[in-house]
Amino acid sequence: MSLAVAAIAMTACGDSKPVESPTVATEQHTEITTDPVERAPETDTLDLSKLKNDRAKPRGRDKIALLVGIANYPPHEEFAPLEGPVHDILLAHHTLVNSCGFDPADIRTLLDERATLQAIVDSFQQWLIEPANRDTQVVFWFCGHGSQVPDASESGRGESDQMDESLLAYDSRIDGRQGEYDLIDDELQALVAACPSEFVTVITDACHSGSALRGADRLPSRFVVAGTTAVRKLPEFWPANIPVTEDDASSRADARPNWVHIAAALDHETAFELPLKKPLAILPDANTFGLLTWSLTNALRLVRQGETYGDLAARARLMIGTRQTVSIEGNAERTVFGSRGDAGESGFPTRQYRSKAGTLLAIDAGDLCLVSTGTKLTVHDRASGEKIGTATVQNADAVRARATWDSDPKLDPRVPLVSRIDAYQVETPRLMTFVIPELVERVGSIEWLDTITDRAAGTYDYVLERIADTVVLRTREGHVLFVRRTDSVPDWTKDLEQCALSELRFRRLWELATPGQDGDLTIDAAFVRPDSDELDEAHHVDARIVPTPSAARGHYSCELAKTYTENTAPGSKPPLTILDVVVGERVAVAVLSLSEARRFEDAGMMGIDVIHPHPDTPGDKWIEDHRRVPVELGLSETWDLERPVVERYLILAIDRDFDVHGSFSSGLRSGDATKLPGILDELVRVPRTRSTRSVPRAKARWRACAVDVAIRKTRTK
Repeated sequence: MSLAVAAIAMTACGDSKPVESPTVATEQHTEITTDPVERAPETDTLDLSKLKNDRAKPRGRDKIALLVGIANYPPHEEFAPLEGPVHDILLAHHTLVNSCGFDPADIRTLLDERATLQAIVDSFQQWLIEPANRDTQVVFWFCGHGSQVPDASESGRGESDQMDESLLAYDSRIDGRQGEYDLIDDELQALVAACPSEFVTVITDACHSGSALRGADRLPSRFVVAGTTAVRKLPEFWPANIPVTEDDASSRADARPNWVHIAAALDHETAFELPLKKPLAILPDANTFGLLTWSLTNALRLVRQGETYGDLAARARLMIGTRQTVSIEGNAERTVFGSRGDAGESGFPTRQYRSKAGTLLAIDAGDLCLVSTGTKLTVHDRASGEKIGTATVQNADAVRARATWDSDPKLDPRVPLVSRIDAYQVETPRLMTFVIPELVERVGSIEWLDTITDRAAGTYDYVLERIADTVVLRTREGHVLFVRRTDSVPDWTKDLEQCALSELRFRRLWELATPGQDGDLTIDAAFVRPDSDELDEAHHVDARIVPTPSAARGHYSCELAKTYTENTAPGSKPPLTILDVVVGERVAVAVLSLSEARRFEDAGMMGIDVIHPHPDTPGDKWIEDHRRVPVELGLSETWDLERPVVERYLILAIDRDFDVHGSFSSGLRSGDATKLPGILDELVRVPRTRSTRSVPRAKARWRACAVDVAIRKTRTK
């Protein structure tokens, strides 16, 4: 269904991808506040006691938030407790206060048994509706179980699947309740509509029942079996002045668009919880988070003035990768929390703080943005852009780093700062792989595999197993990357090593568009319908790519079943579409196709194809305004995923010439240099050894962006 806040897009959760999060040193420090005499507590860690806020009303009215996290539901035979929601709320609270300008006194949290249905409804009215005015920034953030209940609409114009999406309060399914005590989408829409603010932000990190889980290795799901009872009668505590209308009510069409909603994933996808190998420094007791909350809080730390919610969702989507698609509905063109004016100097927000070691720097960026121990930074005045000095990162986790000045500039602590990367610390990546015991010794010499023998550990991304006489390497989600019969290829480990190298390069390219690496160039891309003169009717048909409903900009879907199987004659070319690439100045542009349905069959580059420029016309890489790049789409018989397969089109823009075909040729081996500048070369190729190297930031200006297409498999009639 579609959320018009009324349709809360929540998806089931499945396997989790562990993220390396180095533990930050435990040195105690005191952060400098706006008033240098005022000192923060002698700790930087978060705990639940800091979230308790029993004020009757928020202290201010500029920015107010209600955060709800339920991990420990009452025992129930149809669903289990969760691990991440309370951690999510701690992280969300920290981000709103430290990165988004919220006062802790204006944030109310409801956790576990405090988050009953009545408490959620009462708090929404008392905390978000009654104190708000037209310009108040209002946030409702929910992390917990989601489900569905039968839609009570009777005119046939309600939900297309005849089910309302719902959020589960702590007491929603106790005492035999079958859905009538859920907070359904119609009720949430009514609460949002009753808020006088024109700036309501709704975030739901929960699930609905649209997707089946795949594979044998699963974490707790944020999915609950659909209720059997429609919500036809409001609870006795429902505010009398807030009417609830069904989806088919004519008044819905007249409702003012005062909201934007960001949800975990699209209806057909599986959403995930994320286990960390090491806890965050600010949350030493937390190691599991909802993937939406994790990516969104990271994205919020990078937001600059003037950026929109659409930009925010796109940044979070790139951090998540292929696992799920962050969806967004409502007024996506609104600026995030109402920021206006000049964006100031670009870079990572940076603050000074005092410790026993002297004046240090806290940077709102971590491993996800390539800010790690040893990274060299240049520090600038945020308003003027003037370079103030240089610093070196001492330690970092996934979302935050600490650095020391190379020479203390004796700066006023209240001056707003930003940091830019001057030299990266690049570590050799490895594939975290669960290996069945009988194969551990055989693959022990493969440099690029880190073998894990405890399947319950949950810290691996790949599985290597033997099925009869065949060795199979697959992703944790079940997609097969490598298959070899041991009787016909006895020395299969050489092929597996080459497969591992190809997979590492694929992952590096897939993640290359992660924001924060370089923002100097302007580049955008979108799919457009091909013109009639671009379609050779004898060879091509229109692939009919359309923007995915509710998804962030840059995500498309393509239903190739009919087009490909019925309209394309044997031997002819596959369906055609056009990728329109737009640049802000004359730059060299390359477009790479990365297929999630990759499979290693030989010593070549698996799943990577250069589609622009053509090797016979390398000069075509130079673009001054925009270029229409033809894309041919087809179906592969090797696809074995239950959901649509994502094709990512990675667009690289560089302000100087480079040899893209030489950089991504099938013969590229471990350690071979590419024809790309500086950090791009380091990010793409795989080093020969497991060393950590300091790589100066490329003098070349560059930018990477990505456009995804979810392609469905052929369906039988």
